[in-house]
Amino acid sequence: TEFDLPFIETFPTRSGPDDDCVLELSFADPQRVAALSAVLNGDLAEVRKYVYPGKSKWHSFYIDLTGHTKPGKQQLALTVEWKTAP
Repeated sequence: TEFDLPFIETFPTRSGPDDDCVLELSFADPQRVAALSAVLNGDLAEVRKYVYPGKSKWHSFYIDLTGHTKPGKQQLALTVEWKTAP
C-alpha cells in the first residue's frame, strides 16, 4: 500500500509526550489475527496492540509513526497470519 503522509507532529507542535502520530490497523474481527507484521518504507515497523478501555475483548493494532518516518510518500506492507477456525 502506498499513501501520502502530509505531516508528522514534531516537538514544537506536540501537545504532550503521549500525543504521537499513529496509523491504526483495524480489522472487522481482530480476534482472528494470529500474527501481524509491518514494513514501512523498507524498514520493519513495530505493530502494537491497543485494547479499548472497559472492553478487553475489543482491540485494534497500530504503528507509531512519530520518529520512524518523515512526511511524504509512504510504502507500507502488512503480513497478516489468520487463526484457523476451530
